[in-house]
Amino acid sequence: MLLPQRKITFTRVPEGDTLEYVYVTELDIEKSSQNLTNTARIVIPRKLTYSSGTPLTPSNQSMQDNISYPASNSNDNKTYVVGADAIFKRGDKIKIELGFYPNLVTRFVGYLSHVSSTLPVEIKCENQMWLMKQFAVIYPAVATHNFTSKQKGSYYPTANSLTLKKLIDIVLSFQPATQEKITYKLVDDNMDIGKWLINNITASKVLDVLKDRYGLFSYFKDDGILYVGFPSDASKSVIQELVFEDVIINQDSLTWENADDARIKIHGVSMLSDNTSLEFDAGDEGGDTITKICVNQNMAGLKLFVTEMLKGFKYTGYRGSVKTFGEPVLNSGDVVKLTSRKLPERNGNYLVKSVKVENGTGGYFQTLELGVKVA
Repeated sequence: MLLPQRKITFTRVPEGDTLEYVYVTELDIEKSSQNLTNTARIVIPRKLTYSSGTPLTPSNQSMQDNISYPASNSNDNKTYVVGADAIFKRGDKIKIELGFYPNLVTRFVGYLSHVSSTLPVEIKCENQMWLMKQFAVIYPAVATHNFTSKQKGSYYPTANSLTLKKLIDIVLSFQPATQEKITYKLVDDNMDIGKWLINNITASKVLDVLKDRYGLFSYFKDDGILYVGFPSDASKSVIQELVFEDVIINQDSLTWENADDARIKIHGVSMLSDNTSLEFDAGDEGGDTITKICVNQNMAGLKLFVTEMLKGFKYTGYRGSVKTFGEPVLNSGDVVKLTSRKLPERNGNYLVKSVKVENGTGGYFQTLELGVKVA
C-alpha cells in the first residue's frame, strides 16, 4: 500500500530559524507555466496544541511557548522551540516535500503570503514570484522623477531597443539587497523586444506585460530559477511516462482532436513607436481568426511570436487533463509521455501546462493539464 508522507519546513526571515512540520488537514499546490505565480495552501489541524496544553488558535499563534504534536514514528511528543514572534509569519520561507514512503521530493518552495485569522489556521504561500511583487521598476531614468534612497539600479538611454536579456537585467537591478538573489534562464538572450517605458510598476507586472506583448511566459521551477520562454519550448524539459492502464485514475475531461479539425488563423500586429505597424498571418485562411497585438516588435520577432502561438492551437493529439497518483512527480513545463496498451497509435509527448497537487487526509494525487504536443 502506498503511504503518503510530507515534511514542511518553515524558515524565519531573516533570522534563519527553522520549524519542521508534518501534520495538515488539507494541502493544495497549484503550478502553471501560464501564470506568473505558483501557490500553495495549507490548513492546520484544529487539534494542534502548545506544550503547555493550550490549543493553537489564530489569536494566540504568537505565544512565547513551544509547539507540540505527536511524532510520526512514536507515541512521544516532538517539541519544536519557536521565538517570541508568530509561528507562521508573512514573508517567511517555506519548503514542502511530499512523497510515498520512504521517498520525499520537493514540490514547492516559496514564501508565506497570508496567514488567516480564522480557525482552523489557513496558510497561503507563493513561490519566488512573491519576491518580484515586493519591488518596483522605473525605466528609463527621467530627470523629473523624484527618486528616493531605496530606488537603486542602472539606467539606460530611452532611444535604444532592448534585448530580452537586457530587460531582465534591468528589472533585477532593482531587487533589494536584502532579498535572495534571483537567477534566470531565457529562451533567447538576444531576442529584440523593442523600446520600453516602465513607470514605477512591480517587477512581476513587467513580466506580465512581457507575456501579453510577446507571448513570453515567465515562471519559477522548484530549482528557484526564473524561466522566460515560449510555452512550446521543451528542449530542456523533464520527461515522465504515464501509462493509461496503470497510473491514470481519472481521464474524464480528456479528448482527442485532429489538427485538420481546428481551422485557425493567427493575425499578428506589431504597433511601432512611429504610429506604423507590421502584420503577419499564420494558419488557415478562412478559419477562425485570433488577433494578437505586440508593441515595438520587429518582423522577425513578430513571425516567431505568431508561429509559436499557432502551435498551441493546431496539433493532433489529446486536450484536457488527467488525474494520477502523486508520483512520478511532474511540474508545469515538464513533458509527460502518455502511452496506452489499448491505443498505442495515440501515444505521444505533451507539455504540462499546469499541475494541481492534493495531499491531505484523502491521499496524495496530482491533476495534469496538457499543453501542446511536442516531438
